[in-house]
Amino acid sequence: MLRLDNVSVSYGGLHALQEVSIEVGVGEFVAIVGPNGAGKTTLFRAISGVVPLQGGQIQYEGRVLSDIAAPDRPALGIAHVPEGRQVFRTLTVLENLEMGAQTPNARKAWPDTRKRLFKLFPRLEERQMQFAGTLSGGEQQMVAIARGLASLPKLLMLDEPSMGLAPIMADQIFEQVEKIHREQGIAILLVEQRVAEALSACDHGYVLESGRIVLGGSHKALMADPRVKQAYLGA
Repeated sequence: MLRLDNVSVSYGGLHALQEVSIEVGVGEFVAIVGPNGAGKTTLFRAISGVVPLQGGQIQYEGRVLSDIAAPDRPALGIAHVPEGRQVFRTLTVLENLEMGAQTPNARKAWPDTRKRLFKLFPRLEERQMQFAGTLSGGEQQMVAIARGLASLPKLLMLDEPSMGLAPIMADQIFEQVEKIHREQGIAILLVEQRVAEALSACDHGYVLESGRIVLGGSHKALMADPRVKQAYLGA
């Protein structure tokens, strides 16, 4: 479904990504973990078209993404839930979700999609007329994920969904992400600093450090790797 071949991105001489190659299969759950500043968010921005590539190529369902403008990529089935949630604070919860349903197919399906999202996130149905800026951090993260799902994606990219959340709320968010993957069959590309949770949930994972992929493998292989245990799992 998604394939990155030797992707490089630079900012003013700083190599944010260096020859990164990853793959996400149809319906697959892939996690990318690593320390702050490793280039994880830059990777998502490159896929979304927010930053240009210095080298390499990104393909989605066989199409070269550099040939497709960033605003047109959601219509392909790519949804990007950004770091820090970035909800529209002065819009209601319902209006935020509607902002995600802007592609022709998503607009047509919106009445059914809304019911499905409220079933997945009952708390958002209770607060649908409340301004998003008045919600808790966990509730805003629910809004951000639901807004991404409103576009009817085939690939959902989640950038640090647990950031800034209390542990119990972060656990709930992870449970919902796993439920989305399990029940809806959507491919998920997750960037996350909670390494144990991310790797235990994924089908395949990568470790990104200083802009380079240094490890890759199944979740079992990565969880058992001594380097991962020492650097990220506290063993």
